[in-house]
Parts: sequence; C-alpha cells; structure tokens
Amino acid sequence: MKVNGVDIRSEYTGVLEVFIDALDQAQRGERQGGAGQDFEAQPLCEIARRLGSDFCLGQAVHKVYDARVIRRSRGPQAAVDELLGAIRCLAAGVIILREEHFEELSAESGAGAGRSEGVQGHEGAENRRSTHLPWVLADTEKSRKGEKDD
Repeated sequence: MKVNGVDIRSEYTGVLEVFIDALDQAQRGERQGGAGQDFEAQPLCEIARRLGSDFCLGQAVHKVYDARVIRRSRGPQAAVDELLGAIRCLAAGVIILREEHFEELSAESGAGAGRSEGVQGHEGAENRRSTHLPWVLADTEKSRKGEKDD
C-alpha cells in the first residue's frame, strides 16, 4: 500500500493504525475546542502561530506526563487517549514548523516542505491533504477485520 508516495510495509500497519486513531481524535476536535474546524484553524495551531512551534512540543510533553498519572487514576484507555493527543500536538508542531521555515525546508528538499506538493503555509492547507487517505482507512479497516484485498 502507498500513501503520498510512501510505501507502507505490512510490518508497520500497527503504527499506521495509531496515526489513524490520532487523526480520528484530531478530526473530532472535541478535546481541544476545535470541533467542526479545520485542524490548522483549531486553537492549538493558532496559539502556536503566535508563540512558535515549540508551544506544540511543550503541549505534547505535558500530555505524555499526564498519561502516566491518568493511567493510574482513569485506566489505560484514558492514557491511550492522552498519548494520541500528544501525537496530535506533535503533528501541529510539524505543521507550524513547516509554515515558519517554508523557504528553508523547500530549498533543502527541492520539492517543498512536506511530502505533499504545493505547501504554502496556512493558506495552502487544502493542498496538503492527501487524496489517498480514504483508501488507507479502508485498507486499515480490512486488515483489522482480517479481510484481504480483492
């Protein structure tokens, strides 16, 4: 399976499933006050634009520490949810870092900041979205159920 030109090897589907769970949490946006908003318009990204991408790193570290406490008090699923939130914070950090250093990253990679073409900061968000994601989700769901491709 390929996503944005990256081969997803079968032994890494567990990592892909975690990323999809983090994506699902981010899309719901309920925990971070951004329900119904584009991810890049949610408070996490907007605050990071004002304070810098390191804000997202601090938020991610905070969530990792919280996951340890939450696991003891509210159970493992609550800790998993908190760690998925940390991944969401790190994703926001990457997005903001790419926005902050677009020119530099474009020059280094020769193709633009990030895997998708056309990345141009916040205004170019539509260009970053993968058209392959629905297929990835369907394939991952099949693998969870033990189904094979046709």
